[in-house]
Amino acid sequence: MSGQDANSKDMLSRIHEQRVKDQNNDSTQTGAFPMVKAKKRISLDAKVTRTRLYSSILVTILCALLGFGYVIQINNTTSTYETMSEIGRAHV
Repeated sequence: MSGQDANSKDMLSRIHEQRVKDQNNDSTQTGAFPMVKAKKRISLDAKVTRTRLYSSILVTILCALLGFGYVIQINNTTSTYETMSEIGRAHV
């Protein structure tokens, strides 16, 4: 039994020594792994607001262009038909 007690004490002391070495190694700064800075997280609300703003501006521009085209068409209908009829008359 004394052989087993000596082996178990030896094993326990080796485990204890290894734990102490591991703790010392864990606290050592090697510089092998540089610290990575955390990315700034943009809140979801900011993205949603920005997207809504862009889409509102786009819809406003498209509506303005549509209105502009409609006004131009209404104001130029007679001249458009006149030029079309002149072209038709020239070929006849």
